[in-house]
Amino acid sequence: MNISEIDIWPPGVKMPVIESGKFRLSTGNFSKPEDYIENCKTNCLVMFSIRDEGSVNLTAEFKEKMNRVGGKSIDELSYRDSYVVLISDGVMIDEALASKNNVELDYKNGMHVIKLFSAGYDVGDSSLISVNGIDISPNQRGVNVVSIDYAKKLFLVQAFDTYGVVY
Repeated sequence: MNISEIDIWPPGVKMPVIESGKFRLSTGNFSKPEDYIENCKTNCLVMFSIRDEGSVNLTAEFKEKMNRVGGKSIDELSYRDSYVVLISDGVMIDEALASKNNVELDYKNGMHVIKLFSAGYDVGDSSLISVNGIDISPNQRGVNVVSIDYAKKLFLVQAFDTYGVVY
């Protein structure tokens, strides 16, 4: 597996690109994080990790879609909490939420080893979304997203600032 770097949003931030000959990596262009949930119905994974603050401008639509796929903690998400989510084929696999600690999840399928980590501002201010040992999280303030479309062999990576602006 070769690793190189490309510019992603916001300008100047570098991220690793996975070039395994099987998958492409691209910056996502959805207008809101709930679009990732809506577009993951079959043969896909969606991973969310909050860095710093992710609750202030999070929409009711996002929370509704999270609840619809089986989320149990999204309504409890508060200011500067740590939160990670893993959705596979439109169903919540797992989520973790904490107010005074960081959180992490580990997941394996036949192709990828996934590690998710979130630390709100007061407990580390960090996001990690690792695929096969490579962190591809944008690690930006707000909601960081990585989706894997297995049919298209495509990783999409994007961050939504849910603190300073309404995305």
